[in-house]
Amino acid sequence: MQGAYAACVRLMAEGVNADTLTTATALGPLGQLGVVQMGLYAPTLNEATGRPTGLNLLGQFHAPGFPAAPRALTLAVAHPACQAFNDHRVVDHELGAGGPEFPLKARYVQHLHDLGCDVSKCHLLALPVEIQAVTHGVLTLLVTASPDSWRWAEVELLRSTVWLFAAWLRLVELTNLLEASGILRQPRSGANVQVSERQQAILQALRDGRSNPSIATTLGFSVSTVKQDISALQKMLGARNRHEVVQRAIAVGLLTAD
Repeated sequence: MQGAYAACVRLMAEGVNADTLTTATALGPLGQLGVVQMGLYAPTLNEATGRPTGLNLLGQFHAPGFPAAPRALTLAVAHPACQAFNDHRVVDHELGAGGPEFPLKARYVQHLHDLGCDVSKCHLLALPVEIQAVTHGVLTLLVTASPDSWRWAEVELLRSTVWLFAAWLRLVELTNLLEASGILRQPRSGANVQVSERQQAILQALRDGRSNPSIATTLGFSVSTVKQDISALQKMLGARNRHEVVQRAIAVGLLTAD
């Protein structure tokens, strides 16, 4: 377990994006809970008032064949994530029991039945991600191996996971501030950035919004090779995700905007 958390911390230090960190956490430290869906949400703010109006999905994991987490939620919806954000508390919703309906609940139950899961042991958890007693986001977990009652070790496991994501959010915030201030400088020309012909082709495909399987099929390489090249491009350009890879490749002259 400690090794799994250490691996996640190393990913954070490398500037990993939310999807990668969420997937690594779901399959690593939280693997024993049988996570089939996990989502990290951040609040969206009203431009005029500055008050939160909803939750926007930053990153997610979902098992093959299982529905993805909602991309956006308004805080008025009776969803566990909204309850956790509004009330600043952990919400534990047992899918096999009664309680309020929320978006995708019926679909989740049907998919869990199809997977042969004991729905009475399946819970959708929503945990507020707090930094200095202020809720900065919500982590949702759909677990299939939930115990009848949460024990100390399992509660600490969930708390540690929330702290991990709080640290990641703070690192992202700090990095953005440093980049805005100019302390973290990005390359101004493409002179010192060397990419292979394959990586150049992948850059163009990313600019066009192509998926990894589509890129792999077109270029004749495996999906894992495409992923490795994208990871290398992220490190080379100091980017956190695919979108930033394209932005920074354009900025240093490796790509045109269209």
